[in-house]
Amino acid sequence: ASLDNVRPVILVSYANAPKKIEPASKTGRLEVMTKSHELGIPVVHYARPMYHGWTSKEDVMDMAVETADIVDSVVIGGIKLNDPIINRLKRKGIKIPDYESDVGRKINIDYKKHIIDAFRGANKNLGVFNNTSCGISNALKIPNYMGYYWHFASKNPSEDTCGRPCTGEQRLRCSKAIPYIQQLEDPHEFQKERQKVKRWLDEFNASRSAFNICDGYLEMFVRFGPQEVRKLRQHTGMFVYWPGNFKTFGHVPKF
Repeated sequence: ASLDNVRPVILVSYANAPKKIEPASKTGRLEVMTKSHELGIPVVHYARPMYHGWTSKEDVMDMAVETADIVDSVVIGGIKLNDPIINRLKRKGIKIPDYESDVGRKINIDYKKHIIDAFRGANKNLGVFNNTSCGISNALKIPNYMGYYWHFASKNPSEDTCGRPCTGEQRLRCSKAIPYIQQLEDPHEFQKERQKVKRWLDEFNASRSAFNICDGYLEMFVRFGPQEVRKLRQHTGMFVYWPGNFKTFGHVPKF
């Protein structure tokens, strides 16, 4: 808690699920949260994997009461279903979530609302989020560190511009954030950022792909998958416009 140049954040996974799903000590995890909170170290309750067939609504309420006052953020989500995970669940005789997906961590809409309401009912000021980056940013009281919500800065932060769980305080932080790339006055530093993007394009075997750094965000014309886009956000701090989300965000390319 006394470090000046390092900002640690403790993430504790706890979904209040049956022992065969969450074999780690429940008491131990709650102790980690409590001790970290007492030391002034930000704590993110990683409420994953949440599935209504594993953690009942009553158990969700109990979990919220247990942690709402000792954590700084809550990140919720389902479980990623791929063949290895499905096979492992089958071997343990665990009920498999009733959806088919190997790319996302789906969660029933009504169940998700119940989880959010439970935590906010236990602590009205607690931030509940979908994305780990949002939960960490809220815990550290900084704008989204992955540059994910940069493009909402020009919109009214009081509106639900992102359509995801958030808090008014965190939404305001993100709306006022200035992307790192916009703060660079030295053209040589700007070129370093371009080289950083190029290195990742090489990594993705897309060296010839065109891109623009446009007023703080990255505009690309290459059909990456979500993992590549996530890495670009993580390592450049810029929101990435690409063919996979042009339609979603109504983006008009500058090329």
